Amino acid sequence: MMKKTIATFIDRTLIDEYASKDLHNGYALEVSELTQSDKSHFLDLLIAQDESLRELVEEHMQCLIDERCSAMEYRARCDSDVFATIDGNTGDVSYSQGSFV
Repeated sequence: MMKKTIATFIDRTLIDEYASKDLHNGYALEVSELTQSDKSHFLDLLIAQDESLRELVEEHMQCLIDERCSAMEYRARCDSDVFATIDGNTGDVSYSQGSFV
């Protein structure tokens, strides 16, 4: 069940403000019609009150951070002339300074 604060926010801030309202065809509101500020506030409320959503968002955030860490680490090693060498027998990776010319 949706928490009261989320339902109240949806009713008062989103539907009252943005929804198309027609008693014959019904009420409708697309997320794309919301301001960025209202989307952010809504997401903040959801993450604060829905543990499964918070875990999902945090997991995705961690994946994005891990991808960028790898890219930044690679770039830093290239910029500092540190090169990886992989042992063909063990698969171990070691790093050495200098170029392979």
